[in-house]
Amino acid sequence: MSELRMSPALTGKNGLQISVGKVFPFPIHSHSYYEMILYRPFDGFVTVNGRQIPANRPFALLMTPTDLHSVTLTGAQCSNFIKAAFTADALGGYLTKRLTGGLLAFPPEGDTILHLFEKLSVPRPHEALALLLRALVLLLAEAGETLPSAPAARSNALMAAATAIIGDEFETDLTLEHLAQRLNVSYQHLSACFLKHLGLSFSAYLSDIRLRHAGALLQSSTLSVTEICYACGYRNLSHFLRSFKKKFGVTPKTYRKG
Repeated sequence: MSELRMSPALTGKNGLQISVGKVFPFPIHSHSYYEMILYRPFDGFVTVNGRQIPANRPFALLMTPTDLHSVTLTGAQCSNFIKAAFTADALGGYLTKRLTGGLLAFPPEGDTILHLFEKLSVPRPHEALALLLRALVLLLAEAGETLPSAPAARSNALMAAATAIIGDEFETDLTLEHLAQRLNVSYQHLSACFLKHLGLSFSAYLSDIRLRHAGALLQSSTLSVTEICYACGYRNLSHFLRSFKKKFGVTPKTYRKG
């Protein structure tokens, strides 16, 4: 299952990028930017800061930086999402001050929130997208409920920061030692936190993020397999091909055709 993914550094004009794609499972992670998503019903749930949200009806989420979230699929039914990723600058000072936490809403069919998300997914000038974004945030702030805050424990905050950096920089030569230095912790402690909170080693988590991005690029771009290999942080094509087939069960070329 694929996603039309924004660039890791969130380099869209004034820090606003829109993406549309299919829902796919994703381990717990966070971002250094805001993320607003409309999910259509699918077999599974989204977990935000420990709260599990069943996906048996449409729902809209707005997550602030460092909110810990994951996506779990439990069956065959899948759906598309519409996502806006943005920085505080895209909202303006007034709206940013109103966002004291993440938001959740369950808009019924025909609701204005659904309508605005659909309009947001259609290519249009940046200024128009920014106005739609602000209108949606205001509606969610009025109609939605506040999500639980991210856990206050130091290890949870550490993992939020670590996964945000990986999400932004997975295409670079990021190492556990380098990441630990940036977060001012020992690499042994950071390694233990990955296993405790994610059930994966640092290298396995980084590889998972890179391969998911590769799958998205295969289905949403015309880049060659070699170009995708390097764009996702791999420096050896043979290693990339072996890792991709091990994860998805098929070669990148077959995955693209499917």
